[in-house]
Amino acid sequence: MKRPFLKSFTYCSYFIFILLSFGLVSGCAKDTPININDPLENRGPYDVHISSVSIPNPENPDKPLSGKVYFPSQDTGTSRANGDYKLILLTPGFSTSFTLYERFARHFVSHGFVVLGFDFVPSAISTDGEHDYKARQVSYAIDFALSTASEISDYIDPANIGLAGHSMGAKVGFYAASIDQRISAIAAMDPSNAGGPPCFISPSNCAAYPVAPNPTREAIGVLNNIQTASLIIRSSPDPLFNPAEEFNASWFFYGYDGNSLYAVASPAVYIDMGKTSHAAYVPLISRPIAAFLKRTMTAWFMTHLQGEPMQEYYDGEIIQADIDKRLILSVDYR
Repeated sequence: MKRPFLKSFTYCSYFIFILLSFGLVSGCAKDTPININDPLENRGPYDVHISSVSIPNPENPDKPLSGKVYFPSQDTGTSRANGDYKLILLTPGFSTSFTLYERFARHFVSHGFVVLGFDFVPSAISTDGEHDYKARQVSYAIDFALSTASEISDYIDPANIGLAGHSMGAKVGFYAASIDQRISAIAAMDPSNAGGPPCFISPSNCAAYPVAPNPTREAIGVLNNIQTASLIIRSSPDPLFNPAEEFNASWFFYGYDGNSLYAVASPAVYIDMGKTSHAAYVPLISRPIAAFLKRTMTAWFMTHLQGEPMQEYYDGEIIQADIDKRLILSVDYR
């Protein structure tokens, strides 16, 4: 099913995104919902506890992964039994930090999840994205979360783990799911299938490590090796951050032939946000986009990690209302 979101984002978002990338601004959007009556747009009942962590890196012990654990505080009267919390990994886009997406982490935790955000160890070679190495780093983060060295290991379910990623972080999340079956649900914000640095920097490496199929290069990717519930939120290629059609998020859902060959398996939902900027997925930039993403991704994880049916947020009246209001362009699912 495909039906006729967020309206086109202004080019000032590009400038803001660059400032954010270099830590020059702390944000310009408030944590306020579009619909003040929507429970998933509002903060949930849990308060948030945050701890900084250093995640061991077996491939380079001198370069651990830097991260934070976001955990529901136990003094709110809403605590759960040990082993009942679901873990969500938070993976950032190219050359950015997970801390730019911290509002998503806090929102997920307020609704009863545990979140582990971390930064990838940079590539040893600046022109090589080393996405295979970054995918293994996702597994190292899971290993740490489940280890006795982690303060959350006794509380989380080791078999049902989610991942929320943007751009490169979303692509690497799918790559990680192809080698680590502990990842069972992914919310991918405009995943880019490019291979590392922008193509104008390193043309020979821009198509490296294909995860989604790339018929232009006759590459089938690795998505046929995963069994995750996949939410793919896509924007059109934009002239600055995500310019190439061959690397667009649409290939993750529609596959090599436009009919799901070598694409993600079911269940999968594809939300087309039209010409919304690739940079606008950073929640500090746009309140409407952040509000939509918070409730939609939270609903996805509640459904596929916690077993609470929230389909109306991505396959029902709520998202149909978004389409009717021209908040989003279309939604497709299988």
